[in-house]
Amino acid sequence: MLFIIYSQLILRELFYTLSDFSNILLDETEPEQWVKYTAYDFFTEEEKRQFNPDGSFRPEYVEYACSIGISEEALEEIERRKKIDVQNYNEVSARYAEQGINFGEQQMQARIADSKSYLQRREQMKKDLRNFEDVDSLPFDKGTPY
Repeated sequence: MLFIIYSQLILRELFYTLSDFSNILLDETEPEQWVKYTAYDFFTEEEKRQFNPDGSFRPEYVEYACSIGISEEALEEIERRKKIDVQNYNEVSARYAEQGINFGEQQMQARIADSKSYLQRREQMKKDLRNFEDVDSLPFDKGTPY
């Protein structure tokens, strides 16, 4: 009950102190730019050399893979799984877009944050190794080259 009273007081205070709500409403005249990311944007560089944006293999990679002894059945299975990954990304992205959420943007921001903290995590792992921390608690494999 006390929470409701405080909430009402806060809302009343906001209403009387903010005479112009235009700064907190959505700007429909100049909306934010919506960057459309595809599953291909999240492929590794190696995957980009191997696969097309739809998840199918590039013909030159199929030739190379067959020349080094990878069977066609194995290639078909790998391709099938990559196509499923692309399809799943597209479905999730569409579902989020219906709710007004840019799924690709969220994923890209998460990757950027991870890459920014990589050096910090690596330094922490070095300290943990010096302090004889349990190997299972380390963020990387102990054999990771630096």
